[in-house]
Amino acid sequence: MFVFRSILLLLTLLAGTVAAESNPPNLGVYSALRLASDYRFNGASNSDGKPALQGYVHVTHSSGWYSGAWASSVDFNDPEKTRGELDLYAGRSFLRDAMEYRAEAMHLSFDEHVPGPTYDFWQGKVVARRYINTSWIEASLTHTPRGPYAGGAQSQVRLEAQYGFSQTLRATGLLGYGLNRERPDRFYGAIGLELDWRKLTFGAQWLGTDQSRDECFGENWCEPGFVGSVTLWSW
Repeated sequence: MFVFRSILLLLTLLAGTVAAESNPPNLGVYSALRLASDYRFNGASNSDGKPALQGYVHVTHSSGWYSGAWASSVDFNDPEKTRGELDLYAGRSFLRDAMEYRAEAMHLSFDEHVPGPTYDFWQGKVVARRYINTSWIEASLTHTPRGPYAGGAQSQVRLEAQYGFSQTLRATGLLGYGLNRERPDRFYGAIGLELDWRKLTFGAQWLGTDQSRDECFGENWCEPGFVGSVTLWSW
């Protein structure tokens, strides 16, 4: 099932890139492919510090409803040799002047193929974003009722911002705090730059957390470091 959904996602990404100009008037279809030097999730590496190939397709309706799929290569250095992640999500956005509000549900699935508890989990998210010209600031709350491998409840509180120097150059920032019932809480943050050129975006970020190696499964996944990326957009 995971392989089938991943293939379907890649076909949809290709279709969205080729046919982006022929969407129905009430629908918008957007897709992108991204190569990153590391895949960081809430500050920690999900690719064992190795490069990750990622892609997504996002569909919006004029009513504010949206849905999509996002995929990435992963490496947890685990006996199951988990190598892929596929996230399916749906939600609705509301615009009020310079404010945008979103409510979203997402299911994150992985390809470990083992009986019993898995990495898979559900999460809900609410977001409030304020736009200021080419810049914005956003606050969000994410909650997971049951974490991976039958873990306890987890929540993430995040503050993100983007400052546009021009139409093609911007600075980004992130500060987050993770509350975990079964594991130590975590502060994490990032700061970076993004540059657009035609249909490409080049990014560089510095990321870090306050967790030690022992608190990060004995791995170096939580150590601070730089992440570079290049993204190809369909529009």
